[in-house]
Amino acid sequence: MKSQFRQNKITGEWVIFAPSRRKRPMDFVREEIRDDLVGYDPACPFCPGNENFLDRVVYEVRDNEAGIWSSRAVYNKFPALTKEGQDCRAQSGIYLNSNGYGSHLVIVESPNHDVQLGSMTVK
Repeated sequence: MKSQFRQNKITGEWVIFAPSRRKRPMDFVREEIRDDLVGYDPACPFCPGNENFLDRVVYEVRDNEAGIWSSRAVYNKFPALTKEGQDCRAQSGIYLNSNGYGSHLVIVESPNHDVQLGSMTVK
């Protein structure tokens, strides 16, 4: 089943229903809290210098002082939405829904793996 937008009957907000996302193998791995994070990982697609692992950088904020990017947006490798299809609303049972049409981006807040978001400077 393809993804859909469904309208929450109580709040009126639209939510994404994406059954294909349940197939992601990483969802079933228990994540350990790590304190040995490194600033650069040669296998990480989000690290500076590893752009060849990415399909495309959609948006980037540059840090001219450091000479690299400070945050960026890239297409999600496991998207909940797809660019194929079109937007069309329909009633299905109690749900008002629409095709899961659109883009799904990942926002990378920092090029540094070894820094938690809460401990970063405002800049």
